[in-house]
Formats: sequence, C-alpha cells, structure tokens
Amino acid sequence: NPLEINPPSPGDPDVIYYGPGVHEAVQINLASSKTLYVAGGAVVYAAASGLEKPFVKVDNANNVTVRGRGILCGRKRVLDQRAGAAEVRIVDVNNSDHVTIEGLVLRETEGWTCFIRDGSDYATVDNVKIIAADASSDGFVLSGGSHSVVRNSFCHNSDDAFETKAWPPDATDILFENNIAWSTVASAFAHSAETEANVSNVTFRNCTVINAAYNLSHRGVIGVSVNCTRNIRDYLFENITIEYIQHSSPFDSAVEMPPIRVQNNQEALNKKEVNYEEVNPDPGYNRPRGTINNVTFRNINVISATCQDVVVIADAAASPISNVTFENVMINGTCLVPGDPRIWTNQWVGNLSVVVDAGKETG
Repeated sequence: NPLEINPPSPGDPDVIYYGPGVHEAVQINLASSKTLYVAGGAVVYAAASGLEKPFVKVDNANNVTVRGRGILCGRKRVLDQRAGAAEVRIVDVNNSDHVTIEGLVLRETEGWTCFIRDGSDYATVDNVKIIAADASSDGFVLSGGSHSVVRNSFCHNSDDAFETKAWPPDATDILFENNIAWSTVASAFAHSAETEANVSNVTFRNCTVINAAYNLSHRGVIGVSVNCTRNIRDYLFENITIEYIQHSSPFDSAVEMPPIRVQNNQEALNKKEVNYEEVNPDPGYNRPRGTINNVTFRNINVISATCQDVVVIADAAASPISNVTFENVMINGTCLVPGDPRIWTNQWVGNLSVVVDAGKETG
C-alpha cells in the first residue's frame, strides 16, 4: 500500500468511520457526498442476518468515497447462506456518478464483489484488493457505466476478475490499468458474456495474470465473449503478461483454456475437438448475437501455457466478428505469425490480421 493521504477524521459528520478492531453491520448505505472509511487494522463483517445482497450500497448517490486500509468481509454471510441468508455483494454502486473506491481489501463474497452498474459514470477504483474463493465471486465488474477506471488493483477469485459486462445504458470509455489477476475460473481481463447493451472504447493496459486455471466455462484468459444481441467494439488489450496457464481440466481432458478468445457463440466450451464451436446451437437463444468489431491485442506475452490456441469464432453470418488484430503476441516464446496454425477461426470472421515487429518472431 502507498501511504494514505489525508485520512478523514472520526468526528466528521459526513464520514462513516470504522477504526481498528472487529465490527459488524447488516448494510452500509452511502448517500451523496458521504465517505465510508475503514482504517488499517479494521475488519468490518457483513452480518449473517443480512437480508439484502449489497453490503456497501451506493444507490442513486453522487460524489461518494469508500476508502481506507482495512477489510470489508462477507465471510459470516457466506457461511450462513444455508440458513437462508442472502448472498453478499461487498460493494454495489447503482446509478451513481463520481464514486471513488480506494485502498481496501474486499474479502470472501459469494456474489459479484465490486459491482459498478446501471448508469454509474466517472467511477475510480484504485489500489483495491479482492480475495474471494466462492462460486460466482466476480471481481471488478463494470456494467452500464462510462468514463471509469480501475487501476493498481489485485484480484484472486473464482470467476471473471477484471471485466466489463453490459446492461443498459450503453457504456463507453473504460480503462483497466496496472492490475494483477490470479484467475481460478473464467477470464482474468475481458468482456465477459452478458451483453444486453452496447459497449465501446475499453482498454486493458499494463496488466499481469500471475496464474490462470483450467475451467469448464466459455472463456479465454483475456478476450471478448458475447452471448446476447447487442454489440461490442473498440477493445484494446495492450502490454499484458500472462505468466502461467494451468493444464486441461481434470473433469474433461478435451477442455483446455486458450490464452486469448474472441467469440459470440458463447455456449461452445473450450473443446478443440469441435473447433471451439457450438455443435447444435439453439437458434432462439439470444440470437442473432451481437457483433464484435475492432479488437486489438498488442504486446501480449504468454510465458507458459499448455494450450497455445488463439480462438476467434463468430456465431453466424448475421453476427460477424471483424477487424481483430494481433500485434506482437508471444506464446511460449514464439510470436504469432500470419497463417499461424495456433489461430482458430471460421467463415464469419473478417479482416483478421497478425503483425510482428522485426526480430520478434522467436522472442
């Protein structure tokens, strides 16, 4: 952690202040211009008796800050779920502008951990750490909000880690920068499946995946996945290092996790034996799928991966993928080159290009 700058006073009437020690709350609601401060040495638990999913709730409020060096923890709620408690979402920001989340550890959730959604614009997430092992513990989820940034943060969880999703309104201008992911299931850095609004101009830059595990989902470690009818365009993945991708699934030896995947036939598992395509697609399920246009992967280094495939698979003629560029993409020490057999694609993908700077072909 960097040193804190100007921590708030416990006596400030606009601050909900948790000092060092162990605390518990059912739900923390933050109105406009309020601050939640969790000091270093403080652990604030979501009470097991809580009836609502959000623990820290920012709803139709502007200029809100959630900060500190302490821990917000959903453990008690997760352990009590069998007794009827609602799943816990640590931070939920809904239709709220200029929200800042900084410095905290968000721990042990069984629901999306940090969810910024539904018209929440100008959000800033900085130096936030997520540790969440339970199912569906998505990390930093930006959906339906624009002009936002997630930087200098860490996520080790059991679902998509740093991601955009899409519910109305449309979203644009989102930056993920200087982040680290340890991804146990699904993608580390991606647009992840749910796409019920249009999303554009999203950048993942200067990020590292220290470990990515096998999965039985439909994702690559990084990339774009669309399973609904709206469109995705202008995504840039730049200066990304993927240190290690684990071997194929112990549950199904045909399932492997490709480093990169761009797709809008989302139900197709990571199965090389069927060319990464759905065998019997349901024509009535969220079709025609949305299009994907203008996705660039630049300066990507995959250091160790059992599966070296790069998958770009479109759903149908009505749902094309176009203008996908791979520029200096290195996998296991060898750059992708034009015509590389590691690239899997189909007839509905147009204008796929591979660019290699001189001297990079073999690292």
